[in-house]
Amino acid sequence: MMRIKMFKSGKNWVMMGVAIASALTLAGISASADVTSAQSNNQATATATVNSSGQSQQKAADQATSGSSNDTNQADTVNDKSDLAQGSNNTATTSEANFKTTTTNSTNTGSESAQKSADDSKQSTKTAESQSTVSTSDSQSTSSDQNQKNTTNNQSAATTNNGQKAADNQQSQRDTALTNLAQQHVNGYIYSPDVSGANGGWNWFVDGKPYTGFQYHEGTYYWFVDGVRQNQGWRNAWNLNYYTDQDGRAVQGIQNINGQDFDFGNDNTYYLRSTGYLYDGSAQNGGYRWYDNGQLYSGFRGYMGTYYWFLDGVRQNEGWRSAWGLTYYTDQDGRAVQGSRIIDSKLYDFGDDNTYYERPLNGYLWDGSAQNGGYRWYDNGNLYTGFKAYTGTYYWFVDGVRQNQGWRNAWGLTYYTDQDGRAVQGIQGIDNGTYFFGYDGTYYMRTNQYYTDGNSIYYAGGDGRALTGNQNVLGRSVSFDGNGRLDVSQLNIDFPHVSLNQGQLGAPEGCEGVSFQMALSAKGKNVPNIHDIYNQIGYGFNVSADQGFHGNPFGYGQWYTQTVLASALARNLNGVFGVQTKDITGAGVNDVLVQLLSWNPVITYVPWNLQLNNASNNFHVQLIYGYQNGGFKIADPLQIARGANYWLSTSDWQYLNSNVQPTGYGAPASMNVAII
Repeated sequence: MMRIKMFKSGKNWVMMGVAIASALTLAGISASADVTSAQSNNQATATATVNSSGQSQQKAADQATSGSSNDTNQADTVNDKSDLAQGSNNTATTSEANFKTTTTNSTNTGSESAQKSADDSKQSTKTAESQSTVSTSDSQSTSSDQNQKNTTNNQSAATTNNGQKAADNQQSQRDTALTNLAQQHVNGYIYSPDVSGANGGWNWFVDGKPYTGFQYHEGTYYWFVDGVRQNQGWRNAWNLNYYTDQDGRAVQGIQNINGQDFDFGNDNTYYLRSTGYLYDGSAQNGGYRWYDNGQLYSGFRGYMGTYYWFLDGVRQNEGWRSAWGLTYYTDQDGRAVQGSRIIDSKLYDFGDDNTYYERPLNGYLWDGSAQNGGYRWYDNGNLYTGFKAYTGTYYWFVDGVRQNQGWRNAWGLTYYTDQDGRAVQGIQGIDNGTYFFGYDGTYYMRTNQYYTDGNSIYYAGGDGRALTGNQNVLGRSVSFDGNGRLDVSQLNIDFPHVSLNQGQLGAPEGCEGVSFQMALSAKGKNVPNIHDIYNQIGYGFNVSADQGFHGNPFGYGQWYTQTVLASALARNLNGVFGVQTKDITGAGVNDVLVQLLSWNPVITYVPWNLQLNNASNNFHVQLIYGYQNGGFKIADPLQIARGANYWLSTSDWQYLNSNVQPTGYGAPASMNVAII
């Protein structure tokens, strides 16, 4: 809106437009005008001030003309294009003039005097000019070249200075505008071309400061950077991703950007919903990044049959990764590795079950070492020293390296490995000696004990070497041949013991317990009451024979056998009543002889009448306590067929022991228990 005022000055009407103050304020410019109409016919004054610089010029008075003292003098027009504005505190400003001119018409007397002085001055000047013409002409030729050069340099310097001054002036105007806007705490989309001329000079301010981020405007969201609205491109705000179109508006719905479809929702939230390995024009990996529900993803993601590691959406390549409390490794293509891998000259195991995480190394693994074709044994990630089971046997390792032939010590025992590194068993000839390493998968060298091998019996001395010649072993004189085989023909074994009758003890079905009582007496132990023994074994018709005594040892016979199997007998009596009990079911003659030579009587299962017919009724348990001339000496707790003690050839015993079985139990053959 413009308000028009008319002012009369002499015969001329002067029109002034006063702009609304708000427009000037928005641009960071203050303006005011002051015009005074002189009533005097003798004097008129026009004043122009250059912007607010305060600099002025006084125009020469030689343009003034004199007039009649009674005539009214008119003021020369200072600037026909200047808008005059009136204000209380500021000087009048012009839009084009950069100077201030003051013209004063004096009285008639003053004018005439001034005119006369001017004429005299002009005449004096003409005389001086005429006198100096020759001198000037001579000097012009000499100095013309230098003047031309100086002029060129001055013009170049002026151009540079003018450009710098223009830039400084523009920055100064922007700083001034920003200061004014900040002081006014303006908010919103403000026309402020001095701040930025982009987008037609419109900029977004919050509390007087240029804003960076999204702002809601005219029904949608726009993205601003330092107050300037941005157009097409990706944006990130509130940890989400957005896209603005060519008009700067946040997009919604399915949008195809650079050939890739993206979903920005349809609920006026505008953020990217897409998930997957998407093209977004980024600088890494050919412009592809991984998004998860619209957000740049960090971590593992399954892709094309394997897993890749992403950081802020960017696929990472070779390196260690941590996720879910586990450790992983990705190769040069960014894929999580599996199996055994050598990384920085060290072996790692990442499994083969598609889990990919690093786990402690275990087993016989190829790590490229110099020994054993590059294989070494790892245990929980460490190179192992000791025995490890592998392919059905045991091997000895030192710092992971399989050792071959030699003696080994582990767990307080001694072992030997052959030329292939395997722990040996059985009888072995080593360094001109005979040694025994067992047959039960324990592999250790036996010492200070009898052992059997085929049809022969040996004794391992304190160093494990089999004894030869005449020896006193365990208080008994024995003889071995040059190979360490025992001469059994000279043996005479007979344990002193107490013979007991199960019927007299009130246990007509208790041959197992009474045989154990007699074994305790042969071992020199206190003999407990038969009830105490069966209470320890456990009995009853609800008790299985492989758990305890099935039936009542203190009752009378049934149509089926009442008994306890050797395994349950040995298990339930072991460590009780001062002895150890060992189930040696399956023992042969030499196995029983080894027990007798070691002062251990043997409870054995044979028919009471030494007949195999009707075995369910003649199944019986007795005690072997001696040996001589190929026969075992047996104590019978029933004492009705052959008395309390009798001899039985080892061949008959083996036949009966390996064939008698109680009916209904599925009991094993050759049941025997050593009392140690």
